[in-house]
Amino acid sequence: MKRLLPLAVLPLFLSHCAPTVPAEADEVAQRFTSGIRADNEPPAPDTSGIRVPILRASAWGAPRYTVMKDGSYIARYKHGTDTLDIVGTSRPVKRESFDYPGTVTVMGRQLATYDSGNEDPELTTEPFSLTAPDGRTATYCLVLGGAQGGLAKRVPVVGW
Repeated sequence: MKRLLPLAVLPLFLSHCAPTVPAEADEVAQRFTSGIRADNEPPAPDTSGIRVPILRASAWGAPRYTVMKDGSYIARYKHGTDTLDIVGTSRPVKRESFDYPGTVTVMGRQLATYDSGNEDPELTTEPFSLTAPDGRTATYCLVLGGAQGGLAKRVPVVGW
C-alpha cells in the first residue's frame, strides 16, 4: 500500500510541472483560427505597444485596443448593433483548411470568409497580408458581428 501512494500522487505532481502559456499570448491566434472574441479583456491605455501597422475603420469611430506582448493588436469597434474586430500581427499565420464559403472586398482584395458566430451572426475573413505605406507588412483578420444577418454587405471600409 505504501508503494502505491507515490504512484497515486505522481499525476498531480506532473500536472503542476507542465509549462503554462499566458492566456493573452494566444489571443491573436484564437482570432485567426476560430473567431472567438473575449470582450472581458482590459483595453490598452494607448497604442504605443503596437508594433505592426494599424488598420483602421475610421467611419466607425474610435476603437478599444487590446495589445499583446509581441506587439500584435485587436481593435474593437462598435457601430450600432454591429461589432468589428480588426486583428493585426507580425506572426506567420496559416490559412485554415476548412471551407470559406463567402467573399468580401477589403482594400481592393477579394477575401474568403466563413460564418463564425454562435448565437449572433459573425463573419470572419481569412488571414491576409498587407503592406503599409511605410513598407512594413503584417497579417490581418476581420471579424464582423451583428444581431442580424447580411454581414457581408456591412463590412466597413478600412485603411491606414
